[in-house]
Amino acid sequence: MPLSVKTLQQLLADYGHRVKVITLAPELEASGAGIAYLRSQSILVSLGHSQATAQQAQQAFNQGASMVTPWL
Repeated sequence: MPLSVKTLQQLLADYGHRVKVITLAPELEASGAGIAYLRSQSILVSLGHSQATAQQAQQAFNQGASMVTPWL
């Protein structure tokens, strides 16, 4: 399911002020609107849970993602 700003707002609801980092799959957020929204809320965006290509990952970094959550 693609991520949208509306979905992120619903997920964060009353607790968004407590969230500092979110890990998302960049291939589900190609538009960059969700990353921009999260950054506007001072939430760091990490990439993970993903089957993204290198190009999709680079695009997400260009849009404001700043970390990678490793698979252990």
